[in-house]
Amino acid sequence: MKLTRMMAACLLWLAAQAAAASDTPAPPAASAPPSASASASAAASPIPFKREKHSEDTLAYQSLAALVLAALAAYGIALGLRRLRTGSVALPMQRARRIRVAESVRLGRHHTLHVVEYDGEQLLLSEGQHGVTVVSRKDGATGAAHD
Repeated sequence: MKLTRMMAACLLWLAAQAAAASDTPAPPAASAPPSASASASAAASPIPFKREKHSEDTLAYQSLAALVLAALAAYGIALGLRRLRTGSVALPMQRARRIRVAESVRLGRHHTLHVVEYDGEQLLLSEGQHGVTVVSRKDGATGAAHD
């Protein structure tokens, strides 16, 4: 979350810097020569000047902004792939799973208890250094325990 805020702040700063670098002061309006008549000066409009090409500083800011945008896109793709991999986003063609780990509790360095649901049945499993042991079974529909 902090990384996203920091990237957004950098992107806003870069955009402001690029906008400030591209804003060049307008050239002064062309003044009519003193010998011209008043009607000619009123009908004359300012001559449009050719815009200057981007300086190296502006190009550097644009390159940096493009790099930040690419990094944000890569971060978004990585986040989306992680959500798909963990299953928090359901895929439309994904079939229902028959096995689900409901809860896990770590008891020590090498020992863990797991509650696993399998076809409507709940199993309490103990995992240790020497393997996995079924501690208890409970039928999901009736709630009756089988040891």
